[in-house]
Amino acid sequence: MRSRTAVVHAVGMALVCLWAGVCLGGCAEHRMILEDPAGKPVAGARVTVYCGAASFRQDLTGADGAVCLPRRFEPPPQFVGISKEGFVPIFVAYPGQWPYVVVIRRHTPTTMPHLRR
Repeated sequence: MRSRTAVVHAVGMALVCLWAGVCLGGCAEHRMILEDPAGKPVAGARVTVYCGAASFRQDLTGADGAVCLPRRFEPPPQFVGISKEGFVPIFVAYPGQWPYVVVIRRHTPTTMPHLRR
């Protein structure tokens, strides 16, 4: 009976440590930061990691314009797609250095003429 209690306690402590690392420790993964040309963070942008032709993971940037991407992928990631309404959607090669800052532009009639009204 005592060993079962010890196992339950150990599992509970492991879950608490995992929660603390994720919720309190910030970004333990690779950090990508999206900014507009003025250097302001772009919140709510959709960031999609592509491994070959398939999308592997999608996340939204937070209020600080940042999104955390896992350190390891199988197969290795090739590029990242970034989109947000009102901005020009872009694709960038998967970065090799972190944190990685991406500047995205607002779309205008000259950057996306097919969106003119």
